[in-house]
Amino acid sequence: MDNSTSIETYGDKELLNPVRSVCKIKITILNRKDIEYWGTGFVFFDNFLLTNAHLFNDLKETDTVEIVTTFNYEHEPKTNYWKLCENVYLNKDLDFAILRLFPELSSVIPPGLLKRVGPLPEKGKACIIRHPHGDVKGFECIQIIEKDERINAIKLHLSQYNGTIKSEQELISQGIKKILPGGALAKECVTYNTVVMKHGSSGSPVFDEYGNLIGLHTGGYKHKCQDGSEQTAIAYAISLLYIIKSIVSVLREKNDEMLLANITEEAKGNQYLNNILYEELYLS
Repeated sequence: MDNSTSIETYGDKELLNPVRSVCKIKITILNRKDIEYWGTGFVFFDNFLLTNAHLFNDLKETDTVEIVTTFNYEHEPKTNYWKLCENVYLNKDLDFAILRLFPELSSVIPPGLLKRVGPLPEKGKACIIRHPHGDVKGFECIQIIEKDERINAIKLHLSQYNGTIKSEQELISQGIKKILPGGALAKECVTYNTVVMKHGSSGSPVFDEYGNLIGLHTGGYKHKCQDGSEQTAIAYAISLLYIIKSIVSVLREKNDEMLLANITEEAKGNQYLNNILYEELYLS
């Protein structure tokens, strides 16, 4: 288990329901000696999952791939149940992937979290629910770094680890400028420091302190320390509202009336989702 908070000790009742909608994802490339990749995802709506697109970066067109999800992995493996799924849509620019679940006949898909989507808060606390390294489900409470404080937060972090010009260059080479003021995703992401940046956390849902689903945890920017260890200077999640706007735009272009109808149904009672649907379907 990592340093995040366990489900038993986390006190926010607002997150007890969405917990069961979060799953770990295992991607196996069967024709390449069963190479495995791990990630986290969550039920978006109906039988569709949302996770990160970069989990599929190393796949080739000739690969035979198996994607398996596990829900209810909070304690021992015996509490798991497995569902196969397939890739439906990848967006590498915003780093999200939509997967379609094929559940066992005896299993029930947990409720989707689309109804809980809300705007990015400027500041305050937030929470990540994830499966680091494919391990049991865990929480991490985080403090949001305000947009105008991101550069200062990175400088403070580097100073604590005797960061050098080389450390700054490492971060720049990874594309950190896109989340800093003036960057392409600066206004469409939320940033924070995280205790543990392990593979397998990609695709985790991020909730604000009121239980609203605000972002898709996508990654962070690391640098090497003088002792050879690696530290994360800052981590980020892309706004769910921004992702949904992209999804609705694509579905409109493809004239996918069925999925648009599903999203419209889920949006009932959520003013933020209704605003997006109105802008994309009627004003575009």
